[in-house]
Amino acid sequence: MTELLTKLKNKVMYSINSLVDDPEATAYAQAQQKQQDEQKAQQEQQEQQDSTTDTDGDPHRFSFVRFFKKIGTAMVKQATDWIGIAMAIFFASIIANEMIVYSVPIRVIFFFFTLFLCLSLTPAVFILSVYYGFTLLYSWYIRYYMGDKGHCEAACDEKTVEPTQQTGGATDPASRTAEKPGKCKPSIFPTLFTLLPVTTYRSEYALVRGLLWIFTYPKNDNDVLKLEAKMEEYKELLEKSFSYYNALKTDAVFMPLIEKVDNTLKNMHGVLDHCADATAKKAKANAEKKEQAQVERAITEANALLENAGEKEVPITANATTANATTANAATPQPSAPPAETI
Repeated sequence: MTELLTKLKNKVMYSINSLVDDPEATAYAQAQQKQQDEQKAQQEQQEQQDSTTDTDGDPHRFSFVRFFKKIGTAMVKQATDWIGIAMAIFFASIIANEMIVYSVPIRVIFFFFTLFLCLSLTPAVFILSVYYGFTLLYSWYIRYYMGDKGHCEAACDEKTVEPTQQTGGATDPASRTAEKPGKCKPSIFPTLFTLLPVTTYRSEYALVRGLLWIFTYPKNDNDVLKLEAKMEEYKELLEKSFSYYNALKTDAVFMPLIEKVDNTLKNMHGVLDHCADATAKKAKANAEKKEQAQVERAITEANALLENAGEKEVPITANATTANATTANAATPQPSAPPAETI
């Protein structure tokens, strides 16, 4: 029985080998293996030659040429690695800023996905470089040669940016929502509001503002206008993509949904302060005027004391504040010491 099974096994193996065996395929596989071995041997020989050339003579003796060559090679390698990381972060930031019309989780996901993609695949960096390079060139062409400057004009007048006492010298953004915010055209090249736009919160503490600076947007009045223009452009694209929008926007069923979308787009970035820069400048100017008034008042009081003391009046100037204050202190009557007893 065992002998029969052995013969049957041999018969099956022989039949399979006869069907599969192809002398031409075997010869091709052997030729491919031989070619790969030769290429591997040539590569190892080339690496050995490069290593021999890099030593520049006896490896046991110091060589300036070998020393600077190794330093240059290390510097080039480090520079290449850091440039790759910087480009990956740059393109991830561009993608995140393009996704600013979506919610914060979408921006964060696209930022890290693009960062991982650029760090893992060099062709991804090349493709993004070509795409945004041509986009930037086209944006410059439209801006400088077609006459479309795309300036952002902020409508911040003296009345609009007047600081209030209730807000500690700052203007309440909600009080200016009814004001005309200005106008701005969307840019072809993505606007870089910040590295990763996550929050619009602005702390009153400098340390917190510094830590959140790469995540806080917008940075100035122009960024506010650009952000609103981008949101308005996105809303128009949504309306154009929905062919029945005009017919259904007055329908009782779709009106709540359309209002919900509008409110979401409008309140996605919170209450934007259209005149933050102008408000800060106005508050600074008011503080300087108040300080100047205090200085002049102090000088006037010092002159009055000098007149009472019979001294010559000092001209009222801001530079004489310290001198007048010192003179006023000297002119103030001091209690006299009791006379010494005569023995």
